[in-house]
Amino acid sequence: MTVALLGSCFIEYCAQLASALAPRNQVSVYLIDGISYIFRDGWRFPTRHRLEAFRTQYSSYLSAPNVSVWVSKFPWKWDPRFVLTLGELLLAIRKQKPQVLHIQESVDFRLYVIVQLLRSIPLVLTVHDPVLHLGEQNAYSKCEIVLRNKLRRTANCIIVHSDALRGDLLRYDPALAQSSIHIVPHGAYTLFRQWLDPNDLAPKRKPSVLFFGRMHEYKGIDVLIQAATLVVKAIPGARFVLAGEGPALVKYKSEIDALGCFEVHEGYIPNEFVPKLFQTADIVVLPYKEASQSGVAAIALALGKPIVATHVGGLPEIVENEINGFLVPPGDAIKLADAIIRLLSDVNLQRQMSRESLRKAEGEFCWTNIARETMKVYEQAIRLHQKR
Repeated sequence: MTVALLGSCFIEYCAQLASALAPRNQVSVYLIDGISYIFRDGWRFPTRHRLEAFRTQYSSYLSAPNVSVWVSKFPWKWDPRFVLTLGELLLAIRKQKPQVLHIQESVDFRLYVIVQLLRSIPLVLTVHDPVLHLGEQNAYSKCEIVLRNKLRRTANCIIVHSDALRGDLLRYDPALAQSSIHIVPHGAYTLFRQWLDPNDLAPKRKPSVLFFGRMHEYKGIDVLIQAATLVVKAIPGARFVLAGEGPALVKYKSEIDALGCFEVHEGYIPNEFVPKLFQTADIVVLPYKEASQSGVAAIALALGKPIVATHVGGLPEIVENEINGFLVPPGDAIKLADAIIRLLSDVNLQRQMSRESLRKAEGEFCWTNIARETMKVYEQAIRLHQKR
């Protein structure tokens, strides 16, 4: 099958899926965004070389040599010059003659425009976030939200990453056909293994907990701060590593500094530095107040880390309670602290849960399985498109 993967974000997801599809399919990846990668991950390069540096780095994510990559010259969605490359993009896709167009959804009006100009191609849409997260409601215009919703209704088939997200999507838009929504798990981000350093596997003197990613209100940093005060009383010397950026980190900076048990790496973390943070942590914590799926959990699985998460969104379908981590109620700092203390106090339990995370990464969250299930959705999308 000939597949066109189009994304304005979720770039690692596109890379892993393309690599998994490539052995039996002809795959082309079209990236119309990546602004954060080009101007942050490419910080080491002069401005005029950043786009090429991004292309080179993205290509290194792909294990399959027969995957072609097209990257927009103007990756910011509000850049009017994108119109200049729109024709180039459409020409490239039409020249490929894909049997299916697979889009990774984001709130980006350009996706709707592109789909309207490619209506002859069956459309599969992966909805990573059925509803906007807490604190993001004012981040997008009403027009963008309307176009995103119209894009969902245009798709022949929709992919979500868990049964909980399928329910969220149907509650958000009951007009969507239930039969068009398919559950395909979010694969473990094994591409991060290429940057693992064997020297970082040496025993650590202090037990550590990692909170990684975007620091937004819905991530529950305030709950983690409350839990940390209880953990350090039970386990003196325990440290909490915060790595990422966002408004919540700024909001709670004084509380974080006052505790003295937090190590903060503020700013965007380039991909090659991410595995070191996970390797040197005993536990990855996701104290989210609400969630859809989690790319952070996908990295933790791939790198074999126990996960302490809240029972929200699709997290219970990634974290199996008492197996590869613990699930606690959202907003409950006491139970969050209890779970962290239990894991930090039991090295054997850590090792057991680490093995289970790796087992899941190679099993139900393996990209070979993800690609196989995705292909089934492609086949149905083609059949439905032909009927239309």
